Amino acid sequence: MDQDRWRRLQGLFLDVLEAAPAERPSVLNRVDDPELRRELVEMLRAHEDDSQLQVESRILKVQRSADGGLEGQRIGAYEVRREVGRGGMGTVYLAERVEGYRQDVALKVMTSGPRSRELEDRFRRERQILARLGHPHIARILDGGMTDDGRPYLVMPFVEGRPITAHCDQADLGLRRRLELFCTVCGAVHHAHRNLIVHRDLKPSNILVTEDGGVKLLDFGIAKLLEPDTADPDLDAPDGATTRSELRWWTPEHAAPEQVLDQPITTATDTWALGVLLYELLAGTKPFSAGGGTRLELEVAICEQDPQSPSAAARQRGGGMGGEAWGRRLTGDLDTIVLHALRKAPDERYSSAEQLMEDVRRHLDGRPVRARPHTFRYRAGRFLRRNAWRTAAALTLAVALMGFAITSTLQARALQRERDAARLERDTAEQVTRVLVDLFETTDPAKLPGSRAMTVEDLLRHQAERVISGLEGQGVVQARMRHILGTVHQAHSRLEEGGALLLDAHRQQMALADWDDPATLAIYHDLAVHQARYGHRIHGQRMLRHSLDLHRAAFGEQHERIPAALQALAGSLSPGSEERSGLLEEALGRFRRLEPTPGLATAGALNDLGLARLEALRFDEALDLFRQSGDVVEGLLGADHPFALTIQANVSATLTQLNRFDEAVRLDRRLVDLSRELYGPESTRVANALNNLGTSLSAGGRWGEAEAALAESLALSRKLYGPRHPDLDNTVRNLAYLVEFQGRYADARGLLLGIAEDRADTDPRGTALTQTQLAGLLLRSGDTAAATGALEALVARLEGAEPPHNAALVSQPRRLLAEAYLVANRFDDAEVLYRRLLDHLSGTYDGSHPLVAHASCGLASALAGQGHGDAAEARFRDCLGVFSAWGWANPSTVA
Repeated sequence: MDQDRWRRLQGLFLDVLEAAPAERPSVLNRVDDPELRRELVEMLRAHEDDSQLQVESRILKVQRSADGGLEGQRIGAYEVRREVGRGGMGTVYLAERVEGYRQDVALKVMTSGPRSRELEDRFRRERQILARLGHPHIARILDGGMTDDGRPYLVMPFVEGRPITAHCDQADLGLRRRLELFCTVCGAVHHAHRNLIVHRDLKPSNILVTEDGGVKLLDFGIAKLLEPDTADPDLDAPDGATTRSELRWWTPEHAAPEQVLDQPITTATDTWALGVLLYELLAGTKPFSAGGGTRLELEVAICEQDPQSPSAAARQRGGGMGGEAWGRRLTGDLDTIVLHALRKAPDERYSSAEQLMEDVRRHLDGRPVRARPHTFRYRAGRFLRRNAWRTAAALTLAVALMGFAITSTLQARALQRERDAARLERDTAEQVTRVLVDLFETTDPAKLPGSRAMTVEDLLRHQAERVISGLEGQGVVQARMRHILGTVHQAHSRLEEGGALLLDAHRQQMALADWDDPATLAIYHDLAVHQARYGHRIHGQRMLRHSLDLHRAAFGEQHERIPAALQALAGSLSPGSEERSGLLEEALGRFRRLEPTPGLATAGALNDLGLARLEALRFDEALDLFRQSGDVVEGLLGADHPFALTIQANVSATLTQLNRFDEAVRLDRRLVDLSRELYGPESTRVANALNNLGTSLSAGGRWGEAEAALAESLALSRKLYGPRHPDLDNTVRNLAYLVEFQGRYADARGLLLGIAEDRADTDPRGTALTQTQLAGLLLRSGDTAAATGALEALVARLEGAEPPHNAALVSQPRRLLAEAYLVANRFDDAEVLYRRLLDHLSGTYDGSHPLVAHASCGLASALAGQGHGDAAEARFRDCLGVFSAWGWANPSTVA
């Protein structure tokens, strides 16, 4: 039998085996070759007679079978919790280390059943492979051993994340961010290749993205060493024993042609799989898919058919990541890169993941990519070789003439553009000056009686529309004035009017100039910032990503506007995210290069990076960054400048976190007074300053003063933002805590219920905080059962969320749940939770912090409840004084 016929027969036989018994006749009937169908029937009979062919069925059954029964068991130093996934080689469980220290891990146990010797060899190989790979984006090995029934296992950090394609789709990532993530994957694969290891099963489910945007490459179970390890001759078996296609260890839709054809495996095999992954990330579909066909049809397509270009596939797909506009962005370089990675012959593809990554980075940087279609280059080269002399002479003359003509034309146009731009700028400046003079002449009492007492807010409210309407027919000046007045409105907390003016300015400017016009970009950027801060955050974030791309295209990477655009985008991202911190670090580095002597731009970047460190609970680093920023600003503008006050407010918030309450209160009182003096009594700046003062007073235990400050802040914010704006939520929660700790549970519940609705989709983090407080109120009110149920559900949801929430957010409901267990006399459960809390808190705070003292006192209570009086007493003596002195310590809990 020839090789093609045998390969087809082999694939069809596996299709029959994988079908349910009742479906096998219909699978056989789809084979149109009677002779081939007869051979399949004979093979099936032999299989049912327990012949050698039954090996394949056993392997398939092993891949599907449930080993089960490990949940709750102890394996080595680990206690198994639940199954999280399974594959052909083994089952992966979430487990917890219970000896020495506690840690969540992924425990991979070899599948039981036939061919266990081969699986054992593979497990051993995977363990050795992971041991020699040390890369931040490759899941490392922590431990390994044998189960009681003789199956090998290995232990890795538990990675909570989503497959890279699902992450990109659900987070609605743009093209640049998808390509940047893909480059991170290429870097990890290149590290494996440098260690002479080919993964051989790269697919989205083996590449996870965590909540903070980190990438982890998993599952080296079928990886192959390119050279045998001389120190361990058993580390890699010969190809014939481990890479036979009939065993189907690899995933068909991601397999390279050489895997399908049983040909040698090289690094180009992984390059193919990376090409498939990039195709999915760009087009939203796979280049080759079984669909409703057989495996043989899929393999024929992989080996013989050219895939559709990603741009064409995206146009056909439509939807959010598709359609004509998306397809146009893929046409050209990206189509070329993907199709080059998916060439049938391994030696015609990128030879390494590094080469593929380099071409993607070239595209991102706007440089020409190295991969080029061969057809044009080949034909052009042949033509030039046949007509070398005549072509050279004609080309030299043509280039000289064209160069002269182009240079002359470009110089003339450039001079004309410069003259036009200068004339327009001069005319615009004159018009704006006349308008501003006319605007402020309205305060002349001789022309308008009573105008002496007019404020800037009065001018904005009564004169702005008159000024704009008076510029009818002067589009450029009118758009510029709308932009100026929009930013002024915004600075004076007239947010709705400011946003409307910026939107009108953008629409008008777009009718006058294209995206590459500096004025158009400036207006669009300010509108994006306004939307992200005061409108729809997600939409504003998308606009800021677009603004960054536009600035790069218009000005280049080294322009001073690029770090400002990076900084603005970072401000729209979720607190604590890795991308937010990375963008701010990049912006700070760029500003420092642009300002060898630190100026205001560098100071702003230092301040924003300090906020990121504060969100990450890295308080000492945050305080240092704020003080560096403050030194620059106060040296240039003075200590009472609004920018300096903003930085001082951040210093105060950090001091509160560091338990330095008196310093924070003194600074916050000064900031409230200065904000009123600078911005007037009704300003968002004053509202924020009052909220900060209330927070520091509360933390210091001065509840009466704190409540007055927070209530004033909330009333002012409602007046400025409206009654249900999301920016009110933080102040509401702070005030509800204060009211709750004074025993006014009904008042606290009424405050929280006002913000608990309609926030789950737009602010999941804030919703979780509000739900935690509501559950805490149930506990304080004596409804322990309801509180326990609500907290258990909330903790389970936060721990299993996609993407998973950070540990700081989950720790608050865990703390309350531990208290509920104490009240219900469930001391064992309380001890477990308090120990987990202490593990988390000790990595962030020192032992003298009130939060650590609170958790330690809770653990002491749990130990006392179990009869461990001496251990409990020792803990109480160590922590009770610190906890009792804490302003946020609930009196009933202290008692």
